[in-house]
Amino acid sequence: MLKRGIALILLPLLTIVCNPISSIFPGVSSSSNHPLDVQLTLDSEHYVTQTITPDGGTLEATAQDGTHYTLTIPKDALLDSVDITMTPVKGIDNIPLSNKSLAAIQLAPEGLNLLQPATLIIKAATPIPVNELVSFAYLGEGKDLHLFPLEGNPAEMTFQILHFSGYGTGQGNSSDLEKYPPASGESSAEAQRTDIMKDVSNNGGGVTDEYKAKLCKVILDWYNASVIGDLEEAETDSSSLYAAGGQFMRWLYKSQLFSCEHEAEIEEGKQSLAKGIENAYHEAAPQCDVKLMYQWSKWAALLGLLSYAPDLTYSPNVEEDIKKCQLFDMDIEGVLTPRTAHGETITFQQGTAHLARIGPGSFVGSVETQATFDPPVEGCTSSEQPTAEFKIKAENTDDMVHQNSIFDITVEFTFKWATTITCGDQSRSVSPSVTVVPSFQIPALDGYQHEWKSDYMDGGITFTFRDPEGYLEQIGKDNWQSR
Repeated sequence: MLKRGIALILLPLLTIVCNPISSIFPGVSSSSNHPLDVQLTLDSEHYVTQTITPDGGTLEATAQDGTHYTLTIPKDALLDSVDITMTPVKGIDNIPLSNKSLAAIQLAPEGLNLLQPATLIIKAATPIPVNELVSFAYLGEGKDLHLFPLEGNPAEMTFQILHFSGYGTGQGNSSDLEKYPPASGESSAEAQRTDIMKDVSNNGGGVTDEYKAKLCKVILDWYNASVIGDLEEAETDSSSLYAAGGQFMRWLYKSQLFSCEHEAEIEEGKQSLAKGIENAYHEAAPQCDVKLMYQWSKWAALLGLLSYAPDLTYSPNVEEDIKKCQLFDMDIEGVLTPRTAHGETITFQQGTAHLARIGPGSFVGSVETQATFDPPVEGCTSSEQPTAEFKIKAENTDDMVHQNSIFDITVEFTFKWATTITCGDQSRSVSPSVTVVPSFQIPALDGYQHEWKSDYMDGGITFTFRDPEGYLEQIGKDNWQSR
């Protein structure tokens, strides 16, 4: 069984972009037949935004009323840098608690899942007696508000969170929220866990075998109510895989947290999640969505799912699939004026050579560009306009190209021009010729330009490296490299 300290992998994409709530929620009734949806008023003047890297970091926000919020994200909770926003909540309509003592915070991006639990501490401007303290969470902009447990001493109002939405505390009685049934199996489990942990706190703070059994029963009920069903649906529906996978990993964390004996469910869930990830990978591969391809593989490896989905083994399977997708371009254009008595100018129109992989670290491409011949003397003519064929070979020692990989470029271009130039009663013949451009180096940066100037012509030819599909932006240097 995995231990509590092991990094938990929640989703292959760090953020889930949920559909915005487009309408104001209707007022809730006192009936117990509906979940509690509320309407928020945000303290938008006191929000804070900060970029948090995989090394972790801390954000702090102080609301208009003086309530202070501290969010600490530990090292390795994120796979990539993310802009985190904390916005204090000024008021909540329709909540059966005292708004005078409410302290809530909206975390964004909504749906962000963490690999390690973050700590949220609320220091309310108006202290709340512990016996009247109610802690809660909600989704989106106020959906499915439900009880959510605090960690440690309730007076310190500390949350351990693995998922971004909204969290808060208020003054009242938890029974006022309990009459609204949570909308999901996860929300229901959190609400029941809150009640159990409150009893634990009231009875000395120790999780006895009796309390452990109750907690594990709640967690098992959650699994049967929604976790496994959502995973099985996501086996063939990649659009629901993000949410299903995230729920499973949060469930797994809670199961491990209380050392529940859910080995059969863990195995079943992992097998189902592996099927979903494998299906999603095979959807992404033909589209050359290399970011998803890489990340699905990485998550499968970190979760120990490769024995169920060997196609997701990064090296060599995924690595070879990504290499097949890599296609870069070289734009070519320029103006050359031979240093001769006639001084004709040859302008090469822009052409694009597609650089396709032919082997490890080796790409080739070619293009034939149209050109125009501009004789400076009136009355001179040419029987035809020139063209030029450029043959390009690009090699890099990194094998898997990433941002700032160095390409060694060699270029051969041939003037495809067999013509006669006539100026008055004088004429001369022009024959095709081959020119080898001296080798040069360029980094794998979209838009990087190299200008070649010859020793016997004025002007030059510009070679511009292109990343048309944005592969280099999708995955950074470290991610391209084999694990």
